[in-house]
Amino acid sequence: MSWTHKELKRRTAEPKASTLNPAPAAAAATRSDRMKALWASLQAVNAALPDMLQLRTDKAAPPAASPEDAGIRDWLTAPNGAALGFAGTAIRYVWPERGKKVSNNFWIIWNEGKQQFALQQRASATIPPTVTEYRCQRIDIDKVVKCLVLGKRIKPRAIRIKRFWLF
Repeated sequence: MSWTHKELKRRTAEPKASTLNPAPAAAAATRSDRMKALWASLQAVNAALPDMLQLRTDKAAPPAASPEDAGIRDWLTAPNGAALGFAGTAIRYVWPERGKKVSNNFWIIWNEGKQQFALQQRASATIPPTVTEYRCQRIDIDKVVKCLVLGKRIKPRAIRIKRFWLF
């Protein structure tokens, strides 16, 4: 894609050609199967990138992770400290900078009742915290990986289902 060429030119003098062909999502029956399929497709897109642009795969949590991220097994970490973590039944997005009012971090989960992906984000700093849940569009895996590689924050508004103005 064109953004990979631009990033390669920015990082080195000679660009490399690449193709991003994510693995097709398998039709899975359970929550963990759907999340495993999403995580596998994220890893496939990362593996398809040129070596210089690939996200680092870690077992240890990045510095920006919080204690609630202790159950996360695998991490895809960007050079700026942003990361995606796989916890088996959910995917955690961690941004290294703290949000002023609303957390910059969120969870992507499978909502069994609505049979669609959902995004959960902490909306307050109170104890117990207020958590908002949004329906997600089909997760644009290329956009998520692109934002991580370029060092841009993934905003929840970009991947959730848009509502009609005020309604």
